[in-house]
Amino acid sequence: MTTATTVERECPNCGSAADPTQEYCLQCGHRLPVDEAVASVPRRVLASGGPAWTLLVTGVIALLAAAVVAAVQLTTDEDRGFLVATSPQPTVIPTTEPQEPAPTATTTAPEPTTTTPPPQPPPPRNRLIEWPAGTDGWTLVLASIPEGQGNRAVANRQARQAVSRGLRQVGVLVSSRYTSLHPGYLVVFAGVYENRTAAEQALSRARTAGYQSAYTRQITP
Repeated sequence: MTTATTVERECPNCGSAADPTQEYCLQCGHRLPVDEAVASVPRRVLASGGPAWTLLVTGVIALLAAAVVAAVQLTTDEDRGFLVATSPQPTVIPTTEPQEPAPTATTTAPEPTTTTPPPQPPPPRNRLIEWPAGTDGWTLVLASIPEGQGNRAVANRQARQAVSRGLRQVGVLVSSRYTSLHPGYLVVFAGVYENRTAAEQALSRARTAGYQSAYTRQITP
């Protein structure tokens, strides 16, 4: 009776010899990969060690050797720069949506502004006037004060009092500057009239204001 030689396999971790039915390496304890071809053989066939087992194991080794050679050849071809043809990828052309133009700002010319001058303040109510230069007219004499030191202030004070009582065009004149008046007096007057009639019509208003002794008088330069 001929006894077949048992074919051993190696541990992929440490290279130690291992039985085809062995699950773990006896040297390093590494779990051995399961050989599908050997695993499908009944254990009793493997244990018998007959010719069928020898042929089966030899065929499995041949298949494994062919797979290893193919893998090595494929790796070598890749290292040498062989390129595997692949289907070309479609070129995608980016599309850009048209951008709307930015709105143009409309400039509006500023409206012309009209500068209104500020209103002039009303003249003070107690402001005194001067007799118009070179004017020949009529007026109301409210008081006559002799010229002297300090009497000018007295005449001005009486003129302002007349203004506060509602009389208009009130002032103080020096009688010596006019031919129709006696010199030496400060005359407090009210109004500038063109004729005697207009002055007499205003006389009643002066008397109503408290100047009972007022009278009309012509002023001649």
